[in-house]
Amino acid sequence: NGSPLISDVEIMEQNGTSEIISESTLICSATASDPDGNILLSEYQWFNSSTATDLGEGDVLILTNETASPDDIILCTATVQDDDGEADSASTAIVVGNRIPVIHDVDLIGYDVDGQVTTSYNTTTTFSVDVQSSDLDEDVVELRYSWSVDGYPVPKNTSSYGGDLDKYQIIDVTVTPFDGKEEGLAVSSNYAIIQNTKPAVPEIEILPLKPVEKEDDLVCIITQQAQDPDPSDTIVYDFTFVLIYNLII
Repeated sequence: NGSPLISDVEIMEQNGTSEIISESTLICSATASDPDGNILLSEYQWFNSSTATDLGEGDVLILTNETASPDDIILCTATVQDDDGEADSASTAIVVGNRIPVIHDVDLIGYDVDGQVTTSYNTTTTFSVDVQSSDLDEDVVELRYSWSVDGYPVPKNTSSYGGDLDKYQIIDVTVTPFDGKEEGLAVSSNYAIIQNTKPAVPEIEILPLKPVEKEDDLVCIITQQAQDPDPSDTIVYDFTFVLIYNLII
């Protein structure tokens, strides 16, 4: 009695796609012959070589995120045996592909100096990003931030930004997902326009405190300068005296 011989072992995705992922259904098949023309019995054994895990028997294997991860090597060993117990074995393997992470939404949110959400953006506003992302392989998704002001990139790679903006500037952020292996498609947020902020009222004093009629000239003195949070603004003062009920204020 001659021994059977396996000439080929092949792993295919059930739907015929070329990409095998961690939720694919795999089919293992062996091509074998027997010199005596005996009917051969085929058996298949699956193994995750990357995790040293036995995945079971049979020609069909349904992968899950629990049994396989991207870059895992899945091995199928085929054994054929004739009626007389003569056998042959051979193996083949595939590598599980990676599915890139996806960003579903990027929302730019402004916070005022009290930490409250605001849509009135000014130079004191701090911006953060609310991102909705997912990864079908259940990988941990790292979010990479790229901020722009007036269309030009700025050296910030964190999830928040603020403190060095000026009025009428436009700010937005682009977020790129990364699953530890590959980057997904970048998605940009809505944009925000920084509005002008009114300057704070200065403190003034009129001298002399007790003027003598027809003798003293009144002088308005600024004792505390007005503050303006907009860096590009220059404060100009306009003094006006108004006579009300014979009192000058």
